[in-house]
Amino acid sequence: MRGMSAWLTVLIICLFGGLGALLRFVLDTLIKQIWGRAFPLSTLIINALASFLLGIIATLGASALVPTALSSVLSAGFLGGFSTFSTAMNEITVLWEKKNYRTGWGYLFACLLLPPGCAALGYLLVR
Repeated sequence: MRGMSAWLTVLIICLFGGLGALLRFVLDTLIKQIWGRAFPLSTLIINALASFLLGIIATLGASALVPTALSSVLSAGFLGGFSTFSTAMNEITVLWEKKNYRTGWGYLFACLLLPPGCAALGYLLVR
Protein backbone atom coordinates (compact mmCIF):
# COMPACT_ATOMS: atom_id res chain seq x y z
CA MET A 1 0.00 0.00 0.00
CA ARG A 2 1.20 3.44 -0.83
CA GLY A 3 0.16 6.90 0.18
CA MET A 4 -2.66 8.43 2.09
CA SER A 5 -5.37 7.23 -0.31
CA ALA A 6 -4.53 3.59 0.46
CA TRP A 7 -4.88 4.20 4.19
CA LEU A 8 -8.10 6.08 3.62
CA THR A 9 -9.44 3.08 1.67
CA VAL A 10 -8.50 0.79 4.57
CA LEU A 11 -10.26 3.08 7.02
CA ILE A 12 -13.39 3.22 4.86
CA ILE A 13 -13.36 -0.59 4.48
CA CYS A 14 -13.24 -0.88 8.29
CA LEU A 15 -16.12 1.57 8.64
CA PHE A 16 -18.23 -0.26 6.08
CA GLY A 17 -17.37 -3.59 7.74
CA GLY A 18 -18.81 -2.22 10.96
CA LEU A 19 -21.94 -1.06 9.14
CA GLY A 20 -22.33 -4.51 7.58
CA ALA A 21 -21.99 -6.17 10.99
CA LEU A 22 -24.57 -3.79 12.45
CA LEU A 23 -27.02 -4.55 9.65
CA ARG A 24 -26.40 -8.27 10.15
CA PHE A 25 -27.23 -7.94 13.86
CA VAL A 26 -30.44 -6.01 13.16
CA LEU A 27 -31.60 -8.37 10.39
CA ASP A 28 -30.64 -11.45 12.43
CA THR A 29 -32.64 -10.18 15.41
CA LEU A 30 -35.70 -9.39 13.28
CA ILE A 31 -35.71 -12.74 11.48
CA LYS A 32 -35.26 -14.67 14.74
CA GLN A 33 -38.22 -12.82 16.30
CA ILE A 34 -40.42 -13.70 13.33
CA TRP A 35 -39.10 -17.23 12.67
CA GLY A 36 -38.81 -18.63 16.20
CA ARG A 37 -37.75 -22.18 15.23
CA ALA A 38 -34.64 -24.30 15.75
CA PHE A 39 -33.50 -24.00 12.12
CA PRO A 40 -31.13 -20.98 11.94
CA LEU A 41 -32.85 -19.33 8.99
CA SER A 42 -31.52 -15.84 9.73
CA THR A 43 -27.87 -16.70 9.09
CA LEU A 44 -28.78 -18.61 5.93
CA ILE A 45 -30.77 -15.66 4.56
CA ILE A 46 -28.01 -13.19 5.45
CA ASN A 47 -25.27 -15.29 3.84
CA ALA A 48 -27.39 -15.95 0.73
CA LEU A 49 -28.15 -12.23 0.38
CA ALA A 50 -24.48 -11.30 0.91
CA SER A 51 -23.41 -13.84 -1.72
CA PHE A 52 -25.98 -12.56 -4.21
CA LEU A 53 -24.81 -8.97 -3.71
CA LEU A 54 -21.17 -10.05 -3.92
CA GLY A 55 -21.87 -11.73 -7.25
CA ILE A 56 -23.26 -8.45 -8.54
CA ILE A 57 -20.42 -6.32 -7.13
CA ALA A 58 -17.69 -8.68 -8.36
CA THR A 59 -19.16 -8.73 -11.84
CA LEU A 60 -19.45 -4.94 -11.97
CA GLY A 61 -15.92 -4.61 -10.62
CA ALA A 62 -14.47 -7.10 -13.09
CA SER A 63 -16.09 -5.26 -15.99
CA ALA A 64 -14.75 -1.93 -14.67
CA LEU A 65 -18.28 -0.53 -14.24
CA VAL A 66 -17.47 0.00 -10.55
CA PRO A 67 -14.10 1.43 -9.45
CA THR A 68 -11.78 -1.03 -7.69
CA ALA A 69 -11.79 0.98 -4.45
CA LEU A 70 -15.60 1.00 -4.30
CA SER A 71 -15.72 -2.70 -5.10
CA SER A 72 -13.29 -3.36 -2.22
CA VAL A 73 -15.25 -1.19 0.18
CA LEU A 74 -18.52 -2.93 -0.66
CA SER A 75 -17.22 -6.50 -0.89
CA ALA A 76 -14.45 -6.79 1.70
CA GLY A 77 -15.90 -4.08 3.92
CA PHE A 78 -19.68 -4.07 3.97
CA LEU A 79 -20.40 -7.62 2.79
CA GLY A 80 -17.44 -9.00 4.77
CA GLY A 81 -18.99 -7.57 7.92
CA PHE A 82 -22.52 -8.54 6.88
CA SER A 83 -21.95 -12.21 6.03
CA THR A 84 -20.83 -14.79 8.55
CA PHE A 85 -19.72 -18.27 7.57
CA SER A 86 -18.27 -18.91 11.03
CA THR A 87 -21.65 -18.33 12.69
CA ALA A 88 -23.25 -20.79 10.29
CA MET A 89 -20.64 -23.44 11.18
CA ASN A 90 -21.20 -22.81 14.88
CA GLU A 91 -24.97 -23.17 14.44
CA ILE A 92 -24.43 -26.52 12.73
CA THR A 93 -22.27 -27.67 15.65
CA VAL A 94 -24.94 -26.59 18.15
CA LEU A 95 -27.63 -28.47 16.21
CA TRP A 96 -25.48 -31.62 16.26
CA GLU A 97 -24.71 -31.21 19.97
CA LYS A 98 -28.45 -31.08 20.62
CA LYS A 99 -28.71 -34.33 18.63
CA ASN A 100 -30.72 -32.57 15.94
CA TYR A 101 -28.70 -34.33 13.26
CA ARG A 102 -31.20 -34.16 10.43
CA THR A 103 -31.60 -30.39 10.72
CA GLY A 104 -27.84 -29.96 11.20
CA TRP A 105 -26.99 -31.89 8.04
CA GLY A 106 -29.73 -30.12 6.07
CA TYR A 107 -28.45 -26.76 7.25
CA LEU A 108 -24.86 -27.69 6.38
CA PHE A 109 -25.83 -28.59 2.83
CA ALA A 110 -27.96 -25.44 2.52
CA CYS A 111 -25.00 -23.33 3.74
CA LEU A 112 -22.68 -24.95 1.21
CA LEU A 113 -25.05 -24.80 -1.78
CA LEU A 114 -27.28 -21.74 -1.42
CA PRO A 115 -24.66 -18.93 -1.12
CA PRO A 116 -22.63 -20.03 -4.19
CA GLY A 117 -25.88 -20.36 -6.12
CA CYS A 118 -26.90 -16.85 -5.05
CA ALA A 119 -23.48 -15.47 -6.05
CA ALA A 120 -23.87 -17.11 -9.47
CA LEU A 121 -27.35 -15.63 -9.81
CA GLY A 122 -26.02 -12.16 -8.97
CA TYR A 123 -23.28 -12.63 -11.54
CA LEU A 124 -25.73 -13.77 -14.21
CA LEU A 125 -28.12 -10.89 -13.59
CA VAL A 126 -25.56 -8.20 -14.40
CA ARG A 127 -23.37 -10.08 -16.84
